[in-house]
Amino acid sequence: MKIIDFFKNLFGFKKEEECIEDIMGKVNDEFDLVPELNKLDEEKIQEMKNLIDPNKDTILLIDDNEGLLSFLKDDFEYYVEQGYLKPDEKNILIISGQLAAFYLERLYEELGDELKITDAIIDITLGGVMAKDGKHVKYNGVDIFEMIYKHNPNLRFIFYTGNNLNPYIKSNRLLIEKFKEIYKDDIMNYVLFKTSMNMDERRKKVAQVFFNK
Repeated sequence: MKIIDFFKNLFGFKKEEECIEDIMGKVNDEFDLVPELNKLDEEKIQEMKNLIDPNKDTILLIDDNEGLLSFLKDDFEYYVEQGYLKPDEKNILIISGQLAAFYLERLYEELGDELKITDAIIDITLGGVMAKDGKHVKYNGVDIFEMIYKHNPNLRFIFYTGNNLNPYIKSNRLLIEKFKEIYKDDIMNYVLFKTSMNMDERRKKVAQVFFNK
């Protein structure tokens, strides 16, 4: 018997991906192998706070890939050129890196209602882990959405991801279910896949959602 078949039988899973994911989760829980990435850059936090004008609404671009965020930022400069958005009409908040969700959480803690996010492009898979209250915490894009949605139920948003959201993988199934519980809708109605759209298609879709164009 192959070792993966042994674990599939042990944990009662039919899908290999789900089995591997659960094995690693159990190993991490048992032997505390998850890295403690529990240090946020205070200077970075202050820089982001300085960019927020509390008198303006905010557009959030959040992804673990800094290079990709530069393309999204260019998209919004294009929307200004097209007249969809006035220059300096809104704050553009860009948060990158695996700990991006934790930076957003910290900004909400410090700025509260001064951080008025009306539009957001959200990565789904970030990967960053922090130690909080004696536990390892890992956020995904739905957790980010929930943070913002609590402050603004009229949020316009898109999940922009390379995750194919295969529901047979346990972590995907859980975030799909969590989104439906929060928003009462299928997350797939709000997803753009990074690998399936070119620049023009992406800009057109985002303009439809954010500017009704």
